[in-house]
Amino acid sequence: GKYKGESPDKISISPSEAEELINAIKTKTKKAEVTRELTNSIIIEKKIKQVNLTLSQDIYRNAEASGVTLSKGVEELIKSDLEMQTKEMAKSGLSTTEIKDRNQGYLRAIYTAISTNSLNKASFDKASFDKARYQNAKSIIFKPLIKLTITSSPEGSDVEVSNTPIGKTAIQEKQFESNKEYTFIFRLPGYKISERKYFVNSYPPQQKLDEILIKEE
Repeated sequence: GKYKGESPDKISISPSEAEELINAIKTKTKKAEVTRELTNSIIIEKKIKQVNLTLSQDIYRNAEASGVTLSKGVEELIKSDLEMQTKEMAKSGLSTTEIKDRNQGYLRAIYTAISTNSLNKASFDKASFDKARYQNAKSIIFKPLIKLTITSSPEGSDVEVSNTPIGKTAIQEKQFESNKEYTFIFRLPGYKISERKYFVNSYPPQQKLDEILIKEE
């Protein structure tokens, strides 16, 4: 069916991903109109599936590289957190590669935090990484603020977060608490008001949000 709703210019996918998307839409729709919401939901679902496919492997590979032994139950807890983060990052518009890179960075930061803050470093390699140590590691890596650069195309857009103006784009390295989703509002005369939800992860320490504005008809 014909694409309904706002311009799809904000959606960036490769030719192979586009073909898969078309096939997914054909599977989910018959004579129904293809909406922007449906297209976005399929893209998000596809990203989540791709990333989650290797989460367990990624968790153990990074643990092994860091000399960490995971205790019973902690792998499921880490995986659950990563699945939540993956979902939020996919909704934020990050690519599959970007999500995987940030998950890898999260794991490295977690294992580094707990190893460098172990009370008994000499026996750490043989020690079990349990749920208590994992929670401690999370509190360490979530403490630093993340520097987020906010841009728009075109630039000069007024930006609000939680009904609070924070300036005009481009906004350089504004600090935000990590592991949280924020709602950004972009306003520029001659363009539609744009609302963008963005999940600020704990990694990398410097992140960027770019919003493509759509002209008013």
